[in-house]
Amino acid sequence: MTKYSLLLTLLLAFLENSNSSFISYSVNYADRFHPYQDLMTQILNITSFYNLQATNIQTCVGSVLYCGIRTANQNFLTNFTSGPYEIVSLVGTISQGSQPHIHISLSDKYGNMVGGHLPSLEERQFYNQTDFSCPIYTTAEIILSENVNLVFQRPIDPQTTYDELQISYRNITFAS
Repeated sequence: MTKYSLLLTLLLAFLENSNSSFISYSVNYADRFHPYQDLMTQILNITSFYNLQATNIQTCVGSVLYCGIRTANQNFLTNFTSGPYEIVSLVGTISQGSQPHIHISLSDKYGNMVGGHLPSLEERQFYNQTDFSCPIYTTAEIILSENVNLVFQRPIDPQTTYDELQISYRNITFAS
């Protein structure tokens, strides 16, 4: 075991037994999505292909033709179809098993903004009224960051009754 891996092991052991935030190191995954590919599907394809377990979105720039979004405190989706729209912001976490919690902000040709929760594939099926996808217009350049020593899970929180983020450390072994 190198002195750096020993130091990291000791630091993780200390943090695991404290009530502080979680410290992690990350590996980044960069990709470019192409016209007509669905934004959520492509993100989940990456996390599934690499078996990512604790992912966050570092950045994304690009445009979409239209987008289905759940706006604040609503129990239905709204399809914003008067695009194309510029992706102004895309933030979120993707948990073990490709469970996303992602928010998106979009701007139209006049600079008017709209934003909210980007529905998962399961949420889209639940609201099976129309097409709530989010197809790429010209491009979407995205950087995903995997927190290598963490696991994100989404159990139901008894206080909020929603599937909320739960963070834990992975079992990591270091080669000598």
